[in-house]
Amino acid sequence: VQFYLHRPGSWGAGRIFKISDENNPAISVNTNSIDYYAEKHGKPDVIKMDIEGSEVFAIEGAQNLLAREDAPLLMIEFHPNEIIEASVGNITMNKLIDKIHGYGYKSYKIFELHEQNPTWFVFSKKEIPQSILTTFTERGN
Repeated sequence: VQFYLHRPGSWGAGRIFKISDENNPAISVNTNSIDYYAEKHGKPDVIKMDIEGSEVFAIEGAQNLLAREDAPLLMIEFHPNEIIEASVGNITMNKLIDKIHGYGYKSYKIFELHEQNPTWFVFSKKEIPQSILTTFTERGN
């Protein structure tokens, strides 16, 4: 896929989709799905995503893993505006959260700056004690 650098000079910051009003350089990168990785290396216990709006692609590529009863805990930083820019079919952050709920996950919002800015959620198929959630929120603030 094409990886668009949105901070030229920073090889670790970018997106795999082009924002319509940006004219940033791109490099070609190899990718695999989360399902492929889990099949090859085993099921992870936790998946952390901070992927600049590409959450929809990651969730699509993890359907088998997320459907398992022993599916991993997810920590996801959603980028609402970028999800809309990246998606085909009018996917929004809330629709993506509903999709994750469809796999049997419960969601816990742990940090939000503003409505359209990055928002952190933890998803789990098991109850997470409030003491653990408090640890996440204290570190996020």
